Amino acid sequence: MAGTNSHTSIWESFYSDYASFKVNITVPSDYVVGATGVLQNTDELALYKSLGTKNTTKRTGQPATYKPISKSATKKLTYKIDSVPDFAWFADKDFVIQYDTVKLASGKVIDAFTYYHNKKETLWSNSIDYAKDALRKYSNWVGAYEYPVVQVVEGPANNSSGGMEYPTITLITSPDAKRNRLMV
Repeated sequence: MAGTNSHTSIWESFYSDYASFKVNITVPSDYVVGATGVLQNTDELALYKSLGTKNTTKRTGQPATYKPISKSATKKLTYKIDSVPDFAWFADKDFVIQYDTVKLASGKVIDAFTYYHNKKETLWSNSIDYAKDALRKYSNWVGAYEYPVVQVVEGPANNSSGGMEYPTITLITSPDAKRNRLMV
């Protein structure tokens, strides 16, 4: 009809049962893994936190990179989480880890990790700040974040989806990918 403004709404709805996950992932020993849930390997978790803290504190120059704890060819990591609708994991031997904690208005403290590709002049060098800020803001808007950990992973440069959210871990297409495509 002339003069009528049509409006189309698109709704996306998913339903999944919630479950408790305990997942064992075996990868080459030099890979960094981010996954739904809390890493149960205390030595590996301590190393992720130590490297991540160094990279969060010192953001200039060359970041501290992951070196395997064991000399074996592979490692088995265990992740555990209750009451989530699905499980996702990401691994790369080139990931830089950043780590910090976030204290919410409720007083709850959350572990925060970001994983991104090791390259110069990346916007991801401030990723832990963005993740913490987002967690605080969303917790104020919709209620305190319910999980003990939040993680953000830089996705591959050829990923045009923008990203995907999973319980405790979010994949984001790098803003560097768009910037690099524009420079070509």
